[in-house]
Amino acid sequence: MENLIIPSSNEAREFGRLGGIASGKARREQKAFREIVQRVSNMGAPSKVVKWLKSAGISEEDATYQTAIVLRMFDRALSGDVAAFNAIVKTAGEMIDRHEVTGRDGEPLRMEKQLSMAEIRAKLRELDEE
Repeated sequence: MENLIIPSSNEAREFGRLGGIASGKARREQKAFREIVQRVSNMGAPSKVVKWLKSAGISEEDATYQTAIVLRMFDRALSGDVAAFNAIVKTAGEMIDRHEVTGRDGEPLRMEKQLSMAEIRAKLRELDEE
């Protein structure tokens, strides 16, 4: 404690001012980055990606970088990539907070029980066979 230097009130005020300036700069940079990501994600995807999205049943007008990223995340999650699965769950959780998620029949989805990975894979195989 003997090496502790306590700033004077003027020094503390100056440090606070400089911290506020740095904080504002960081917030502006983060906002600019978010805006760039939003703009790029909504841009039309290149023809190679559009072809891939169309083969997955996505219309050409919905063929954006954002759609391609989401589809690729699902593809990776189905291959066992836990990080991709967690990202999807997090994003879906945010969507659930804003909207009601429904199944194909329009009824709200309900989790009856927690499924194991083996049960999920079996259900996916059943869907593939249909």
